[in-house]
Amino acid sequence: GCALRQSTLQPDSEDCRVTGRVLVALSSSRFELVAATEFMQRVAAAIDHLQIGSRPHPEFPLSLLPDPLLKWVRDRAIDLSGTSLHDNLRWCSATAYVSSTVALECLMLGKPVINLDLGEIVIPDPVLDPPPLWQRVADPGEFLAAIDAADAAPAEKRLSDAHQTRDYMQAYFSPVTPDEIDLFLG
Repeated sequence: GCALRQSTLQPDSEDCRVTGRVLVALSSSRFELVAATEFMQRVAAAIDHLQIGSRPHPEFPLSLLPDPLLKWVRDRAIDLSGTSLHDNLRWCSATAYVSSTVALECLMLGKPVINLDLGEIVIPDPVLDPPPLWQRVADPGEFLAAIDAADAAPAEKRLSDAHQTRDYMQAYFSPVTPDEIDLFLG
């Protein structure tokens, strides 16, 4: 489809290792905000060197979290509320998400994304035909395995996966033109 917000982004680096900075892109609902934050809290308990940046949707701010989770975000994560998405994407080495289109922009940069399966009946993932740098996980152990796999891959594989992923994203979005909008609204 044509993207109204997304733009074609260029990577700063060809290295797709997860260097310990994970952007958690939250959207869609209070359920997602709470469940994804709880998920990442369990991940952080298993790997203490992971930096987690929490980027909530403006409609579902971190203030909607139950007090213990809000305290955890303030104490252990980085609150990225109201900050530049461009800066967030440059900061992170991977994005964790449930339904956020921020994952698409991370993929455009050739960076890995990890879709958090929260057990919903309908999977709200905007990535329709997953490219190489995409993984879906259902528990913190799988999340950690996904990070380890990304880091353990040989440099040539990481580079190949990044190129294939960026090629996929180039084909995923059509330029925003009057004809594409008409087709989209069709």
